[in-house]
Amino acid sequence: MEGRVKAAAFLARVREMEEGEKPSAYFFQALRARRNASSISGLRGGDGLVLEIKPMLAVAESFYSELFSARRCDPGAQEVCLKAITARLGVNEAGSLESPLSLEEMGVALGKMRDGRAAGHDGLPKEFFVTFWDLLGPDLLEKEPTIVVETPTPKPNAVKVHCGESSVQFEVDMDLLGIGHLIQPSDITLGGCGPVGQHGSEVLLFETELHGCGSVLAMMDDALVYTFALNYQPNSIGATPIIRTSSAVVGLQCHYMRLHNVSSNALKPTWIPYHSTLSAEELLVFSMRLMADHWQLERGSNVFFLGDLINIEVSVVQANHMPLRVFVDTCVATLDPDMNAVPRYAFIENDGCLMDSKLTNSRSQFLSRVQDDKLQFQLDAFRFAQEARSAYMSLFCFPGAQYAGTAVLGPIVVQEAAKESQSRVKADDRAEGPSEAMIIAGVMAAVGFVCMIVLGTLLVRRRYKPLV
Repeated sequence: MEGRVKAAAFLARVREMEEGEKPSAYFFQALRARRNASSISGLRGGDGLVLEIKPMLAVAESFYSELFSARRCDPGAQEVCLKAITARLGVNEAGSLESPLSLEEMGVALGKMRDGRAAGHDGLPKEFFVTFWDLLGPDLLEKEPTIVVETPTPKPNAVKVHCGESSVQFEVDMDLLGIGHLIQPSDITLGGCGPVGQHGSEVLLFETELHGCGSVLAMMDDALVYTFALNYQPNSIGATPIIRTSSAVVGLQCHYMRLHNVSSNALKPTWIPYHSTLSAEELLVFSMRLMADHWQLERGSNVFFLGDLINIEVSVVQANHMPLRVFVDTCVATLDPDMNAVPRYAFIENDGCLMDSKLTNSRSQFLSRVQDDKLQFQLDAFRFAQEARSAYMSLFCFPGAQYAGTAVLGPIVVQEAAKESQSRVKADDRAEGPSEAMIIAGVMAAVGFVCMIVLGTLLVRRRYKPLV
């Protein structure tokens, strides 16, 4: 009996080798059997078993969409779960896991692989890497992929602003970063002020007067701008030393159109009150704004990088006053919306001297005047040393006793990363210019060459044309 079984198995293997690769009836029968075995005849969804194709596709799409989508986490259940964890990594163990991969660790991992297995998509087996490890190991370690961690940013429409006549209301989604982790009300403040209430289970409410909660007033040519900072600093979860979200700062602004004549005196059509005329003539409003590289329009972004030049334009609205030339006596930079805060850096002082331009390798400078009522200068971007919050700064400039108040510019964000991508784009643009010119010159040369050939052909035919 055992001999019969072995003979039948041998004959089946011979038949598979002979007919399994030919378009024979045996081949198509095996193909149909394999297709039937691998096909899905039905899926079980929320409403029971589904047998039709389109409903099956809908069930599969719904399943995988829910499987790979972020789910909201209950903070109470999360805290209970974390409190039940007793085993924790020590400082040395955590440091070992976070340290860069070493050549020795890569060699140990390679030695534990099974023989004949490929280490990557190239199909090269383990034995190849073991044989040439002395040559390949250092290169593989050098090309170890690096993980670029991007700072989370608030999701769109996570904060809603309602600007009133004398107060401002903010609605903040508790899923501020859009990652499914709800923020705690105690971890978020509006310029030092906490939330005043909660709408439902996922929206925090803030309310403040225009001059409250650390607001910064900036006077533009045609508007008054009140700037607020929504600061999120997560604390550790429960009794554990861990956090699940990153800190974030959201800048919020309310714009109000300006009215230059604010006199409350009654106006008659036959005459103009003296006090209104005098107030209009003495109304001098000092303002400061960021400008684009061409100095024609206001810069749309307040984010800069170390190595950039910050273009600043100082101007004065003269109303009915006689023409004046604007100057700046003092300008300081601080990390808080307070010109007397510490640390502070006075980059203009001594009656308008640009002190920052005297520093080594500084590119700060005043530009030639275009108009008397405008002063333009460039400030080399900087950060405060040994300050974790150094990226957010406010600039205060005092024009002198003849102007009204102090101009404020900010918050200005200065980041450490260099703009390699933008430099690369500019380099590509410079490279594309000559190439286009060379293409046009080549086309013109080709057209000229063709014209010369045609002209030469005509001359030769005319010269050797037979006489009739």
